[in-house]
Amino acid sequence: MDSHSIHVMTIANSIIGVSIIAMPYCFKQCGIILSIIMLIFSSIISRLSCHFLLKSAIRARLRTFEFLAYHAFGSLGKFVVEIGMIGFLLGTCIAFFVVMGDLGPEIVAEMIGIKNTNTLRSGILISLAIFCVLPLGLLRNVDSLNATYAMLHDGGAHFIPETKFRTITIFIILISLIIGILIPNIELVLGLVGSTIGVSICVLFPATCFICMVKKNTNERILAQMMLFIGIVVMVLGTYANVNAVDDITLGSVTQQSDLKPPVVDLHKPEDQILAQIQTTGKFYSILFAFYKFITRFKILNYSVHIICSISLM
Repeated sequence: MDSHSIHVMTIANSIIGVSIIAMPYCFKQCGIILSIIMLIFSSIISRLSCHFLLKSAIRARLRTFEFLAYHAFGSLGKFVVEIGMIGFLLGTCIAFFVVMGDLGPEIVAEMIGIKNTNTLRSGILISLAIFCVLPLGLLRNVDSLNATYAMLHDGGAHFIPETKFRTITIFIILISLIIGILIPNIELVLGLVGSTIGVSICVLFPATCFICMVKKNTNERILAQMMLFIGIVVMVLGTYANVNAVDDITLGSVTQQSDLKPPVVDLHKPEDQILAQIQTTGKFYSILFAFYKFITRFKILNYSVHIICSISLM
């Protein structure tokens, strides 16, 4: 295979990734017609994002994502974009641990003939992190990525000092492992990462960068404003849906626990009177907390509407 084929395959693998495996689940949830419409809509948004990002890079004569953010928004914009990219990659690492936590215990329990428990899941994830992920993460250079690295980055490489590199790597793996153990729900992880950081980096940043660099009110600038509006709406609605999914999961676990018959309370006994007061107080705080969440979400939606209107008038 020649060098050009290696470059094409590497770029195709990085673009497609393992998310292609989630397509059957999306078609199952949305149906054939709606799924096809969403795929077409997503491809159009991706095409426009790449177009605006490339146009902005050509205008600024820059080739890196971070320096393009610095050119458009200053040091604060560069810092925000770097944090967003790190968060997106960190979410990918967490998703890896969650997937392995779903598949690994089933396979091991079937092979050894033991019961699948949470202890087995945690043990497999810890072993995987120590013996597989950590040694690969501590490598300073991966030969299979040399071609892509040379193609995307011209000039000399800037390396992090050895001690700092090892510390950052261990910290990233440790955080990913802990979150992967505590949140065993791949839909929740991918949904939150995609609706927040993914939309911000892949949709909002290219459109905003193009709007800031192009001052004339051309058709492309109007199209970028429309895409920015759509991106903010998708981010708000997607985050809201994922937060509701978290509430549904929590409510489902509470409902299963509440299926047990409560003990009969005799109000003539002092200890039962105290128990009744505690239950009444708990219900009151539950209602108060639910009202607080409603008000908080209403404020978030209100702020989002103001942001959308202000950006649309830029």
